[in-house]
Amino acid sequence: MSSAVIILSPARRYDLGQFQGDKEAVFMAGGANRRSPDGTAAIVHGARGLTNALGAVADVRRSEVPVLCLVGMASTGSAAFLPPHAEFGLIPAAGAFASAFHDCSGMTEPDARIFLDTVNAAFAALDDRPAGPVLLGVPQDVLSARFVPPADLAAAPAEDRGLAAVIDEPHADRLSRALQGRTVADCLPVARPFLPAADPDWTAPELAELMARSRSPLIPVVSRPAREPARLLGVVTAARLPERLLEAV
Repeated sequence: MSSAVIILSPARRYDLGQFQGDKEAVFMAGGANRRSPDGTAAIVHGARGLTNALGAVADVRRSEVPVLCLVGMASTGSAAFLPPHAEFGLIPAAGAFASAFHDCSGMTEPDARIFLDTVNAAFAALDDRPAGPVLLGVPQDVLSARFVPPADLAAAPAEDRGLAAVIDEPHADRLSRALQGRTVADCLPVARPFLPAADPDWTAPELAELMARSRSPLIPVVSRPAREPARLLGVVTAARLPERLLEAV
């Protein structure tokens, strides 16, 4: 079975590269993070996989390169069969070769708060100095556990009216079909609200007073020449008006 390296891009996409060996995955993640710190994590297997990668973990620590090593642990239900499925106290023992270690295998039942606190602590340890590899052990059953019971999810909308008002995908499709063929003018209210306008020769204080009185965040500037139709010259926003006033000081 091969190990893997996760590359975290700035666009929050995850690229997965596979390698024939756990130590190779740690070395590759360390090399990538020398160029872009904290951008790559290594996924290694528990038991023999992490043991084989300890040399690479120690080398990465000596080079002071921050690398998150996600260690896939055996299910906590396999504790009675250790070894060969896993090794007792693997993460604390292997942590001597790393800069820090965090282990989720001590969870006796699914607890989202404990799990997230452990994961966040592992990520926070990457910022410690001197930098180095951080081990994060996650058992298989913890990864696949449901932290929120399905019955609680089903009862949540009944207890929270805000959740009950959420539009699901079938209702969104129904609304989309109802809007087919509608124009923007059809969406305007029948009693259209008054939109204040200013003349080009207005002063900035007059414009600010009109914004405050009409509670409008934008004011169109309209030219009204005699015997000619009105012409829109532009729009002044509430955010732009203070900037122009400060520029004039």
